[in-house]
Amino acid sequence: MNNYIHTIFLILTGLLVVDASAQQYNKTASIVTINPDGLNRYDTLELEFSFPCTAFLGESGIDVDNDDDIFVSQRYGGLFARYDQSGNLLDTFSIPGVTGVLEMTYDGEFFWGSTGDYDFYILDLNIGSLVHTAQMPFQVRAIAYDHIDEAYWISEYWTSKLYKVDFFGNVLDSLIPSGVKLDLINGLAYDNMWYGNHPYLWGFSQDSTGAILVKYDIDSQSQIGSMIDLSGLADGIAGGLFYYSLGPMTGEAILGGIIQNQLVFAFDLDYANQLVSMEVNDFVKTFEIFPNPASNRLCITVDMDGQVNLKFRIVNVSGQILHSELLSIDKSKTLEFNISKLNSGIYFAQFERENGYVVSKKFVVTK
Repeated sequence: MNNYIHTIFLILTGLLVVDASAQQYNKTASIVTINPDGLNRYDTLELEFSFPCTAFLGESGIDVDNDDDIFVSQRYGGLFARYDQSGNLLDTFSIPGVTGVLEMTYDGEFFWGSTGDYDFYILDLNIGSLVHTAQMPFQVRAIAYDHIDEAYWISEYWTSKLYKVDFFGNVLDSLIPSGVKLDLINGLAYDNMWYGNHPYLWGFSQDSTGAILVKYDIDSQSQIGSMIDLSGLADGIAGGLFYYSLGPMTGEAILGGIIQNQLVFAFDLDYANQLVSMEVNDFVKTFEIFPNPASNRLCITVDMDGQVNLKFRIVNVSGQILHSELLSIDKSKTLEFNISKLNSGIYFAQFERENGYVVSKKFVVTK
């Protein structure tokens, strides 16, 4: 892999900081679309490599095989492609009977491809063949191989739930993370680097800005530290993730992924871990939205351990901020909004602390 690695520094576009003079609301307020041009918050990631997607429309799933080749899948079609880590497109191909692979993971021999449905494919992409179709008791979105236990971590479609399953689809363990509950985990990567003496999961979510990287502690069933916004890498939404170890003697690894149909990227995992706190930040005790779905009025209640200052915002699925304000909350608060001008669709309510840790919850508007 090192033959292809070059180091660059990229500024990531963060979530917009809300102006301190933002209008405060007492009980009811109309939602207004704003075009904030406030300060940007920046993080830097040390990229190992990146290159644009050029194989076909709809590149979504991704993983790396033992030969360091990068395979991608087509979300709404039946094509696969192979790149080298310089971004050269080596070949494209299809497999009879296989279509719509959303995300992939490599177990050292075969690729496992999820489709967002109850079954997923076991594939030999080096020879372009379907090995087997596995059945799950729930719809599968993201998938990551746990090579320690020879099992698979998967995300349930449209929920925040993660499950550990065996080759036959039997559930071995589960993870319903506290702190942040992202419902659109489109990519998963199993991370067993030496720090902490136990493994973690990285999730790549389409919530909020559309490309949010989050880290989960499997043992404590929680999100760790701040989320990392990767939307500055490319204009698109989260696809798959992959984990690549550079060898047990080096203690180094690569965490990579794909912005769907836009960009393949990989960065040093040790550096990425410097950007997240190793503490669990469950600063919100309860966070409720009602009614949900809603059409005209929306109520949001939140309970804290004490008095805190937070940023609150409502965003759409494209990451556009529709409403934002600064709040001082003393243990609990109820917000009430007029949402009659919002179109039908999915939206997110978010509370953010000064350290960047965000709690996000989805609500649906129906007309």
